[in-house]
Amino acid sequence: MAKQKAKQSERVLEMVRRELASHPDISSGDLFAIARKLDRSVRSLSLRQFHALYPLQVKRAEKAAIRGLAKKTAGATRRAPAASEPRSGGARSSQDREAIRGLLLEFAGTVAGAESKAELIQLVGTFDGWIDRFLKARSR
Repeated sequence: MAKQKAKQSERVLEMVRRELASHPDISSGDLFAIARKLDRSVRSLSLRQFHALYPLQVKRAEKAAIRGLAKKTAGATRRAPAASEPRSGGARSSQDREAIRGLLLEFAGTVAGAESKAELIQLVGTFDGWIDRFLKARSR
């Protein structure tokens, strides 16, 4: 028996966006209770399904938008050196340093987010990918 993919209700999605914007610490359980009153289709979902369909998606979209904005802002603050300006190794190594520093902070955040020893071991297994990212940052 194949599971049907649950459809998102735009009304519920908008309510979750509003509630999370005004009350960032609101629990999924509280949001679920509000959503059940707002839309009957939500009543057939478990709390876990509701969380995956609504609060989690809203939070992911917000983080992606913030990351995109940060990338645009970082790109706007960088300027290419004029043809008459000499390129110094110091400026280049400073950019390398900042790029690698950002990656190390991201890696540290990922390590801190590991909730079990198994997740930490799995993260160590992806270390080659992190090394590739460091090398790319260095070669830019």
